[in-house]
Amino acid sequence: MFGVWLLCVASALSQTVSGNKGGAASEAVQGRNVETYATYTVVVVTAMAFYARLLIKKPLSTAGLMWALLPTLAVLLGQYMHGDSLFKASILLPGIVVVAVWAAGVTPQHLAIIGKLGALLALGSLALLQIDPARVTYTSLAGELTGKSLTGMALLDGPFSHPNTMGLFCVLSIPPSLLIRGWRTRVVAVGILATATVFTGSRTCMAAAAVIIVMWLISLVWKEKSFSRLATFLTLVLATIVVLLPIMTENPRAFTGRGKIWHYYLDVAGHARWTGHGTSWITENSKRLERALTLEGLHAHNTFVTNYVIGGLFLVAALALVIIKARRCAVQSADREVRRFGVICVVAQLAVAATETTTTPTLPTQLFAVTILPLLVLVLSAPENARSEDVDNSPATFQGAR
Repeated sequence: MFGVWLLCVASALSQTVSGNKGGAASEAVQGRNVETYATYTVVVVTAMAFYARLLIKKPLSTAGLMWALLPTLAVLLGQYMHGDSLFKASILLPGIVVVAVWAAGVTPQHLAIIGKLGALLALGSLALLQIDPARVTYTSLAGELTGKSLTGMALLDGPFSHPNTMGLFCVLSIPPSLLIRGWRTRVVAVGILATATVFTGSRTCMAAAAVIIVMWLISLVWKEKSFSRLATFLTLVLATIVVLLPIMTENPRAFTGRGKIWHYYLDVAGHARWTGHGTSWITENSKRLERALTLEGLHAHNTFVTNYVIGGLFLVAALALVIIKARRCAVQSADREVRRFGVICVVAQLAVAATETTTTPTLPTQLFAVTILPLLVLVLSAPENARSEDVDNSPATFQGAR
């Protein structure tokens, strides 16, 4: 878990430490280096995990493995249909990570480390905001974005290049932090992550953080069956919004200009409806996108639209199946904390997916560890963690949730 998390943020952290955050040339070189080293590292770790399993003679269950590999297979299908190379590290790495997680026997409980690391990153960013704010604040377009700030200070972007990315990283680290043992540590981690989210000024992320925290508090006092019904309702509503919002929005200026971006990307996606245009299409057409949509159009600002463009309906369907399977595995878990985490995690990801790009099956991307990785771990946890008893309907208090 730590290795995958570090893979996602290593380049951003190195640039922040060196004081060269946002340098395009440096970022490109470091990105390639990180990707190359990460490929070798993950392959070696996967081989070691298999070898360790053989030494202890612990059988490997294939339950959930094919489900977890669906997004990678959908991307590979699209690459093949377009005659593009299948042997790209960014495409193969997620599949290799899935195999490594499967071979190593990683469980949902191990995702607590993602919450701890996220809280530490947020705490460090908040500390630097007081000590050396230039390293962790957004300066490129500060004049345009300071109006979003609730604190009156420059927007916090931490080690990343944009406050929205920092906001997404923090808010999506909250669900894994709910798996941290000890309720005091858990509350502190959630508080740090929520505070950092506010300092980013991202309205989408602040709203999502509020939803997550309210759901968490409700889960502590409601009967589990009632809470599950609420979570199911929210999941269906949010999933519908993610898909229909960009399709039904007619005003190009709606949602701070996202209407125009959605229309453009949906038109492009319609020319390769089933298999998309490939994972490198946005990068290869960045100049064209910048001319047509400005810098804000370098991604689709909607998870459904982004994946529709790069992988078509096959990739969209694969990710939808992973989300459904992950939620089902969480609900069937014998661990009450995993059940709570799973349903909140799905709601959290859908809550930000309507106006931001979060879940994409490529590596290294800065949000992989807090978006698709938790879903994959949940999918791979079936059926060993499945419970046979009925749902416990008693409320989960702080004492019972340690």
